[in-house]
Amino acid sequence: VYLLGAALHEVLTGTIRHQGATLRAVLASAWLSDPIDYPASTPEELASLANEATRSRPEERLASAEAFKQRIEVFLRHRQALELVEDVRVLSGGLRAIAPGEAVADEVEVLQRFDGCVAGLRRSLELWPMNAGAVGLLSDVLAWRVRHALANGDVLSAQSALADLGRVALRQAVDE
Repeated sequence: VYLLGAALHEVLTGTIRHQGATLRAVLASAWLSDPIDYPASTPEELASLANEATRSRPEERLASAEAFKQRIEVFLRHRQALELVEDVRVLSGGLRAIAPGEAVADEVEVLQRFDGCVAGLRRSLELWPMNAGAVGLLSDVLAWRVRHALANGDVLSAQSALADLGRVALRQAVDE
């Protein structure tokens, strides 16, 4: 497990886990095996896994290589969910730039974009139900839809989006 964590560290940083100016410094680093402060660009799940797998005391590490593998698989599912959120963030930027009541050239295109955002975020939540980023963005997109529908006199669409927004808020409250 330690070697898997050290290999993951090398993948994340491009450097070996234990370094030092002398052999004594390298051995001391390995003996202490202090947690590494990874850059902010490093996925938190992988940074945590690398640190957990390379703890100095074996009983504090993951129980097995299988447990390590399972954590990597969970990260991969989360990564796909996060990528969907980022795709939707880009797609929804154009929506949120439309002020309530603002005339749009193609209302059908706007609604298709909205539907695409909602579908992407729901898929993200299927992959990772506790994805706070997806829940927050879904709330934002649905709130935009409520305002947009009301500004255009579409009460039924506003009610539908508001009901969805209520379900998202309830889900958030239950998850917390």
